[in-house]
Amino acid sequence: MKLEAHPCKRFPDPTPHKVEDNWCGEWSSTPERDDEDSMRPCPFCQSLDLTVAHVTNRLDRDASIFQVACEDCGARGPHAEVSRHASAEEMDAAANREWNDRLAARDAEESA
Repeated sequence: MKLEAHPCKRFPDPTPHKVEDNWCGEWSSTPERDDEDSMRPCPFCQSLDLTVAHVTNRLDRDASIFQVACEDCGARGPHAEVSRHASAEEMDAAANREWNDRLAARDAEESA
């Protein structure tokens, strides 16, 4: 895996994104937080200032990956793989689930 710098819309300086084979990332949207499926705060800084990164495969236009990141401390969540044909709501929901599932697993380990 190599790092490649792309100018991000959300950060003042170019931020390195992980690029593997033909995958390339660009920051996109700020997710909604108005229902029970909304994202939990960042586990490191407790910020709710989160952004969803959209990563596409240059060779396979049907493949997309979404990743949640904290804008305050830069923490990044796990990837959610989604079809490019999915709706924006399905894409955000997949990223939310991955982010929240990782935090739920961490909380369960800490309480055990």
